[in-house]
Amino acid sequence: FFSQHFFQLFFNRMRNYIHKIFLFSIGLKGINGFFQLIGGYLLLFYYSQHVSVFFTILLGDDPSSPLISHLFYRTENLSISTRLFFACYLLVHGIINIALVISLKKKIHIAYPISTGFFFAFMMYEFFRFCLLPSWWLAGLLVIDAVVIYSILCEYRKVLHLKKSESLLV
Repeated sequence: FFSQHFFQLFFNRMRNYIHKIFLFSIGLKGINGFFQLIGGYLLLFYYSQHVSVFFTILLGDDPSSPLISHLFYRTENLSISTRLFFACYLLVHGIINIALVISLKKKIHIAYPISTGFFFAFMMYEFFRFCLLPSWWLAGLLVIDAVVIYSILCEYRKVLHLKKSESLLV
């Protein structure tokens, strides 16, 4: 019923979609890493009014917004050690995200398994948090991270296949 040509076209289109998902998802991870760096820096050095200005710029100008009010309330009464932990966490996670995204864009082979392991470890932490406090937000993050990991693995397989093909030609 279906010819081999049909399946070949179908799988080529799927590979193209997965590649686009890969590029989009690592772009989002890079943007996320950038905002984590900004947030960590502000939390570490300019805690009080600058963090609230950052939230306002990022989330909108309405100070009566429930989300902004919640974030202000949560960050207003942090102890110094908690603030230091969150700042360091955001800075380190942001730097790692940006470094992995740059490495993946440059198609550095070792970056694929490292980024998969890093994102999987972070996904396990999200899953742990989800088990403690289930939320739609965490469930969404888990799904997005699973898609990112799958797209990275598919891209890695493609890069390895191309490398193998090139070595056979030489």
